Amino acid sequence: MGITRTTTPTSFPIDVPDAKRQTNITFAEDDLYLQDLIEAVTDQTQRDTKRQWIQATYVQTLAAFDRVIRLEVAPVISVTSVEYIDFDGVTQTLSTDIYDVVINEEPALILLADGQTFPTTFNQPYAVTITFEAGYETVPPSALQAIRFLTSHWYQNRESQVIGASIQSFPETYQSLIASMQWDYGYQ
Repeated sequence: MGITRTTTPTSFPIDVPDAKRQTNITFAEDDLYLQDLIEAVTDQTQRDTKRQWIQATYVQTLAAFDRVIRLEVAPVISVTSVEYIDFDGVTQTLSTDIYDVVINEEPALILLADGQTFPTTFNQPYAVTITFEAGYETVPPSALQAIRFLTSHWYQNRESQVIGASIQSFPETYQSLIASMQWDYGYQ
């Protein structure tokens, strides 16, 4: 199974002035560097939480259909399509009558509709392809704060080690905020 973001948002949860307020920077010389940090930190926080802050399209692949399919990024806005390679090796689009989508759960689920069966797929690792939209209408305040904290931390600690200082890859405040936004499957 794999998941890939296929569209990249054109905006980010925070901007350079916001990052400068967090880091107490009053000069413009590092603005481009801060923008790079914002982009990297946004990706890091999304990976750490399995969330998408700004709307984007994802493709998730599976070897075959499962009774319950968990979408690996939250929050899911909609499922665009479910395609599969049939037993004859031909790509098909699964009818929406076959499955139900539950987006008010985390993770969002694709479930077999009552009285339906999933088709048999071709025997290959990526026989099922699910395309979906994920992202927030408004980025949660805890996500914004985590992005601010980590951007500031990375700006102030540009190297992985500083001689004579304790090593801390992520500040505790960041770890606490991220932990509050993580989700587990809750299903077995």
